[in-house]
Amino acid sequence: MPRVPKAKPMKWHAKVPGADKVEAIYHTHKWQKYRAWFLRENPVCVECERIAKVVDHIVPAKQKPDWFWRVSNHQALCESCHNKKRASRDIE
Repeated sequence: MPRVPKAKPMKWHAKVPGADKVEAIYHTHKWQKYRAWFLRENPVCVECERIAKVVDHIVPAKQKPDWFWRVSNHQALCESCHNKKRASRDIE
């Protein structure tokens, strides 16, 4: 009997225009410089006051690609708080 290939699940963000381009921005020199600057200016996690290591998009960049560079949409988080935020968002 011939095998039927399984359909690959579609990524949720593939439906949002521009979401694929957002992922590429994280690998640019411009983002790395901005990230370093933002964390120098905001060294403490806004949730727990530990040392921040992540520049988090309050409204996810994949949902609003045109808000990617909005400083008002960024917050400093430690890795633990960022992982908790992502996990709760993925459950919803």
